[in-house]
Amino acid sequence: MSASENTPAPEGAGDLDTMTGEGQWCLSMGLLPGQTLANEMNGLRLWVTMLEKEWQLRHQRVAGDGEDTVWRQGQSFVVPDQDKTLQRFLRNGEADQLSFRPALADRSMVLRPYNALHIAPDSDCTIYMSTVLWVQVLVGEKQRLLTEMPIMAPSWTWMGIGTMEGEICYAGQSFARLMREALPKRPWRAITPVKIRNRGPETLKLDRLSLPVPLLALYQQQAMTSGEKGEKGGNGEAGFGLWTPQVTMTCEKNLATASLELGQGAPAEAGPCKLVAEAREKPDKGSLVRHIDRLFG
Repeated sequence: MSASENTPAPEGAGDLDTMTGEGQWCLSMGLLPGQTLANEMNGLRLWVTMLEKEWQLRHQRVAGDGEDTVWRQGQSFVVPDQDKTLQRFLRNGEADQLSFRPALADRSMVLRPYNALHIAPDSDCTIYMSTVLWVQVLVGEKQRLLTEMPIMAPSWTWMGIGTMEGEICYAGQSFARLMREALPKRPWRAITPVKIRNRGPETLKLDRLSLPVPLLALYQQQAMTSGEKGEKGGNGEAGFGLWTPQVTMTCEKNLATASLELGQGAPAEAGPCKLVAEAREKPDKGSLVRHIDRLFG
């Protein structure tokens, strides 16, 4: 086997200096043999190297202060040092195409507002929740899935009645913003509008909720035409953000009587969107009942 056939370029850490571009979802890119595409998505560093006979994926998680807002990306003929986690995948003669697709989590997300929200009787509100995405690595003309991983390592929690009935979920915190304009634009988060309808006689205290993200599809905003901007009142600065359908939770009496409704398609307020990922699970009566039982713990 020749040195160029299946041997990557020299190792080093200098590839981080080449990440002068900005990454995009679902954008097909071509690599040369021995070339590496480096990515930095908040705390996840991901390198994809194409060789003649294989794909190599390396990743590393680094701690940082706060959450970044830019997906850094760049190409070079330098691969990271051997201390990074390495996965190897046979190429099978595939084309040199590479792309990254966003995906929602494979388990429900239990979100706790930093400050509990009190919802008055017989009133509605819409809360904008953002959840961290998974990155899927696709290669070749047929976009074969090599692997996927969470962009930010999730925490685990238990959601259910007692310790005998329930499920393991991912846990996170949320500002539970009431205005979508207040949400920071971050390419590795999806926005879910959650409409809560309190039909009970008492104030509803919302201190955590379970968001059934495996039942939700994922949509990406598209650029508006000048006519659409005028009709929708948009400013054309959507930033190609990612949205899910609206989730509506109705409490007829209290939290124990909550019902769940999943919207169809992207919410109207997101503007023109295209589907980028189907729901991981097809919603049916059984799955909806299971999630209803665990909406609020």
